[in-house]
Amino acid sequence: MPARATIETLAPLWPNQPTQLAVGRGDSSGIIFFNQSTKEGRDVVMQYGARNLPETTALNAANIAAALGERDGRGNITALCAGGDGKVYFLFRGTGGKQSKFALGQYDARTAEVRVLADTTSLLRDSKLGASIELATPTLVGTDSFVWLLLATLDQTVLLRFEPGKMPARGLIQLVRPFDRAAAGDEVLQLGRAECRLSAGPGDTLLLTDSHAAGLFQIDSAGRATLISTLVALPNKLSTAVALSAERAVIVAGEAEEIRPTVDSRVEAAKVTTNYPAVLIFERSGKIIPIAKERLSGRPGLAVYALRITATARENDSAFIAYDAGSGELLRVRLAE
Repeated sequence: MPARATIETLAPLWPNQPTQLAVGRGDSSGIIFFNQSTKEGRDVVMQYGARNLPETTALNAANIAAALGERDGRGNITALCAGGDGKVYFLFRGTGGKQSKFALGQYDARTAEVRVLADTTSLLRDSKLGASIELATPTLVGTDSFVWLLLATLDQTVLLRFEPGKMPARGLIQLVRPFDRAAAGDEVLQLGRAECRLSAGPGDTLLLTDSHAAGLFQIDSAGRATLISTLVALPNKLSTAVALSAERAVIVAGEAEEIRPTVDSRVEAAKVTTNYPAVLIFERSGKIIPIAKERLSGRPGLAVYALRITATARENDSAFIAYDAGSGELLRVRLAE
C-alpha cells in the first residue's frame, strides 16, 4: 500500500486563481492541459507534455470567439475536461459584447481545431435556465463514453450530457438530461451545492465529494449512487476526488475545521487518524489509507504543510495532477510504497 507521496513541481502559476485542469486520454494521452481565467478575457489553455515545459495551445479566447462568429475575441474558459475520445472539451463565456456569449466546445490537440458544439441559444434551450445561466457555476466531467455538464445556480441545478462517439461530424449537438435525480437509496444528492465537487469515476460513473452531507459517492450513468465513505470528522477543505482505479479514489485534505454530520444515517466519524494536509486513499472496502504531511516530499521551498489543492486530474493508477492555490504551482503527485 502507498506509504508516501512525492510532489513534483511542473509549472509556476498564479496563486488563488480559478484554475481548470485536464489530462489527455487516447490521442492526447499524457498531455496536461491547464488554464487560469484572466480579468482581461484573454484566456489561453496551456499544455505540458513530452518536452517537459509549458506551451501555448490554439485553444484560446480569440479562436473560440472566432468559431462563434464573434469579432471581439474576449472571454473566459470556465470549465475544462478530457474526453474518452482523446479530445479536450471546454465551456466558454464570451465577455466582449453587451451580453455574454456561451459556447460548449471541443478541441483536437492533433489538428489544433476548435469546434463549437453548443452555442448560447442551444445551451439555453437544453438547460432551460434562462437568464440565470449568467450566474451558473459550471463543471465539465469526461468519462469513458460521455461528457457531462453541470450548471449550478442558487436556485437550480441542471446536469446535462452528450456522447462524443455519437456526435455528427459537423453542426451543433443536443444535450440531454440523463436522469431526474441522483440518489443513494432514499437520500437524494444535491449535486449543485457549493460544498459539492463532481469528478470522473471509473468507466462512465461520477464521483461526488459532498462535504455538506459528509459523503463520498459514486454515481452510475442512470443516477444510482453508492456511498463509498463517510467524510464526517475529516477537514472541510477537500479537493475533488480522483479515481485512480475501479477500487481506489484519492482526495487531498487540507488542515481545517472538521466536517460535521448533517444526515441522520451518517453520523459516525471516518476511521482515519493523520496529520493534515494529507493524501487520503479511499478503498472500495471502506478503508481509508492516509499519507500524512510528514510523508509528503516536494522541492525545497514548497510549503507542503500549507497545501491547498483545489483542482485535480487523474494521470494514471498511481499519480495525479493538482493545482495548489497556496503556492500557485501545478504539481504532479506520485504515490509510492
